[in-house]
Amino acid sequence: MLLCDFLFIREVIMDILEFKNENFYLSNFYETPIFYKGHCFQNNEAAFQAMKCPERMHEFCELNPSMAKRLGRHVKLRPDWEFVKESVMYEVCKQKFLQHPSLAKKLLATGDGLLVEGNDWGDREWGVCNGDGNNKLGKILMSIRKELKELSDSEICVCCGATLGNAELGTQICAKCKEVMNYHEN
Repeated sequence: MLLCDFLFIREVIMDILEFKNENFYLSNFYETPIFYKGHCFQNNEAAFQAMKCPERMHEFCELNPSMAKRLGRHVKLRPDWEFVKESVMYEVCKQKFLQHPSLAKKLLATGDGLLVEGNDWGDREWGVCNGDGNNKLGKILMSIRKELKELSDSEICVCCGATLGNAELGTQICAKCKEVMNYHEN
């Protein structure tokens, strides 16, 4: 095998074409608490679905991803949902990685690899099915990855904008914001 063949193979291996198994952490169905808009959700899917109808947000807090998605299909959508849903997805996903440094490290470890939410359930808006789709979730995650790279040397809290102390450098979150998040996780 030539060196150029090895480099090509390495690039292909770094691309993630579905969010399963060791890459499941990229999925909105990955169970990890997220503090968002004053509520603690058990996963990203619940936080995202809750934003379809903010007055019912509390109903989504303890739901698993499947139940949250099911409830999200039956709520009255906020009037601006079609205009804001991508920015909501971006915010929710970003919070997941900011609040869980171990997941942020895994995301950063994907380098510049392509992230594709490949699926077999027909989601062509947020993912790709049978080679066709917009892959909005994958694009959002690649954008967050780029932002995390830029933030890694930052001395500003990404949640509130406060200057980080020496003990907080490298975490991107100040002690006060961590305390609030930990309070809501328990």
